[in-house]
Amino acid sequence: MTDEEQSAIAELSRRGALCAGAAGAIGIGMPGLLSPRSAAAESNRSRGPAKRCIFLFAWGGPSQIDTFDPKPDAPKEIRGLFKPIATRTPGILVSEHFRQVAQHSDKLAIVRSLTHDDPAHLSSAHLTLTGHFAPNIKSDAAPPSDRDTPHIGS
Repeated sequence: MTDEEQSAIAELSRRGALCAGAAGAIGIGMPGLLSPRSAAAESNRSRGPAKRCIFLFAWGGPSQIDTFDPKPDAPKEIRGLFKPIATRTPGILVSEHFRQVAQHSDKLAIVRSLTHDDPAHLSSAHLTLTGHFAPNIKSDAAPPSDRDTPHIGS
């Protein structure tokens, strides 16, 4: 990422980042929203606005391959220890240990498209949780500072 790109992202507020992400999600969903079949299906389901949001950030937790993004077609060394199971949502697989989650997958939004180019865990987590670059980018050695941005849930 160039210095110019980092500067532009650093100036983006959390609200701005959420709005930009929502705008992207809306754009991705527009073709489906505009189709008559989709509109008819949605008219039969009226759930109203979301009442809760659970943001799962598995800091030091199991890998995505062992939880919400199993790779059953990957080579054996990459697949992970657990078997994937089908969910209520066609095409979505989860770990065999998430049987109850699988039953409610039609009520979930699983985001698997986040990316960054920071190899350090602390500073990349800081970016993920705050929308701001850490004071010392690409560093796992920096202690907390006054310049740190409060993260989601703080």
